[in-house]
Amino acid sequence: MIAQEERIFDEHFLRRLTVDEANRIFMSAEWPVEFLSYERVLKTGHALRIRPCVFLDRHSPSLVWTVEDLRKERPDISVDEIALLLGVTATQTKRLLAAASSGKGSWWQRMRHRLGL
Repeated sequence: MIAQEERIFDEHFLRRLTVDEANRIFMSAEWPVEFLSYERVLKTGHALRIRPCVFLDRHSPSLVWTVEDLRKERPDISVDEIALLLGVTATQTKRLLAAASSGKGSWWQRMRHRLGL
């Protein structure tokens, strides 16, 4: 089983399935839970002690999109939980959430807004 994470860690996570797990997937579409959500993939990265990437743009599209996706998957996720998953501060996370809700977060989003696109 493989999860490709290209926004925060830029890694591939692999896990060998047991015969029983493979049979459950084949027979009843019952998948192991590790990679069923983006939040779980990010938690896997942390569990493996992989360090999140450092972004020069504090409103990088990858950060803004990840905040949006985490909130869509689990609307009650806290600022502190998001900060931990992204490897940023709670203050930075609040700014990313504000940028995500305004649609003007990343350089590209701000430029599109200015151009009226």
